[in-house]
Amino acid sequence: IGYPERVNLLWDANYMRLRQVWRNDFTNAGVHWNGRGQGRAEAIGDDTVVLHAADPFAILEKPDTPWPSRQEFPGDIPGRKSGARFKGYSLDKEGRPAFMYSMAGLEVEEFFKPEKVGEKMCFIRTVTVTSARPFASAFFMGGKGKEIARTNKVGLPQFEIEKTVRFDLQLAGFGEPVIRNVKDGKELLLPLKDGETSANLVEAIVW
Repeated sequence: IGYPERVNLLWDANYMRLRQVWRNDFTNAGVHWNGRGQGRAEAIGDDTVVLHAADPFAILEKPDTPWPSRQEFPGDIPGRKSGARFKGYSLDKEGRPAFMYSMAGLEVEEFFKPEKVGEKMCFIRTVTVTSARPFASAFFMGGKGKEIARTNKVGLPQFEIEKTVRFDLQLAGFGEPVIRNVKDGKELLLPLKDGETSANLVEAIVW
């Protein structure tokens, strides 16, 4: 999706996750104009950041339970075995999409709005979560990387991933963020509060 503010994003409707952000030029779709249109169009702008590849939500029995991998379900698109369902998108009056999906027994809507943070145009991401049943051991994957660090001691939580991208968080219906060590680095987990049926995350993606 390309925005008039000259920031762009790639949102994967197979796996229900934000995959990439970049600035300036959008993409070269020429690969799809020849033959049967096979191949993959690539971003051609600047400041490209590829984000973590993981399902956004999961139910974890224990704090150290490994995050589920879609590799457990070969060919599972759009997610029949994992319980993931893409439910389409809606457009606001400016033509900006909000993506809707279900995963791990949760109903989710994600919306992105370009906004300046400091001197840079970035994205403000709003994630709205609801459930017919009270949350129980549900988590949002806030980030993955070899290094994750909290960059402030007071105020709204801010986390930096590998000194490449920063997430400034406003949380409602979530518990305290957790950084945990895993085999290939670290993960930032945002627990949904047990017993609640709705939660809201507003996240500035700064890169």
